[in-house]
Amino acid sequence: MMEAFIPRVQQLMLDLVGNMTAESSGPKIPREPAEDNCERPDACPKSLKRELQILAEARDFAVEVIKRFMESKIVKLASRHNHMVAISFLPNEVLSIIFEHAHTAAVADADSEGADDEIAEDTEEKRDASLHFGLRASHVSTLWRHIAISTPCLWTCIDTPVLRFVDACLSRSKGLPLDIVFQKPLAATLADRVQYEERVKGCIPSLLTHIERWRSLPFWTSSPRIILPSSLFRQWDWRSFISQAWLVTMELYRYPLSFPCSQNRSFAFASSH
Repeated sequence: MMEAFIPRVQQLMLDLVGNMTAESSGPKIPREPAEDNCERPDACPKSLKRELQILAEARDFAVEVIKRFMESKIVKLASRHNHMVAISFLPNEVLSIIFEHAHTAAVADADSEGADDEIAEDTEEKRDASLHFGLRASHVSTLWRHIAISTPCLWTCIDTPVLRFVDACLSRSKGLPLDIVFQKPLAATLADRVQYEERVKGCIPSLLTHIERWRSLPFWTSSPRIILPSSLFRQWDWRSFISQAWLVTMELYRYPLSFPCSQNRSFAFASSH
């Protein structure tokens, strides 16, 4: 049955090409005689090249129009489907509680997977994804997005050094304590690790504006220097920080363990919270 539509589609494409050809034909401008010496316009390389260009533009335009149309239909049908499933009839408060438990379970699963030092790269990617439950839930539907964004505890774990993501977590977590976990998989190349550390540094200014909410802060680095620039440490008012922050522990790790200067440092803080 679908073959019956082919002639209609072909005719529509021919009409589109014809309109584009007519629109591209401007007023005739005197030119020097062509070197091609073509007897017929359709036999000239320049004319053929222009025709090929119009065909390509018509194809791209048609594909984009069809793509936008189908995506619009899919979104509308998906929205209707989501409103018909049983979970859509649950009160928002119940969904928020479910999200909280799912987030807690995702973090626990990620921690158990990360216990093995020989973790494979694909497992690490799954680990990162599991910690982003709030982000993933917020992309399911409009309702879920509203509930996820309105549930602060889903955004208290900041584990990806992407400034846009970090700022979203800082805003959506409201005043809750923050667990900051930046760890590059061991399977990454040295260049990847360096790039990762640079991304971490780019997020530090935003994190410092909420330093009083830090609860835990482990860092992993492959270089003999700490990920955080020493100048940032000098900027902190440690006496005020220790008395006001939620931070319980800060751990600094260097890997691999065979590295000549490798060592781990752990700092414990007493907090009044």
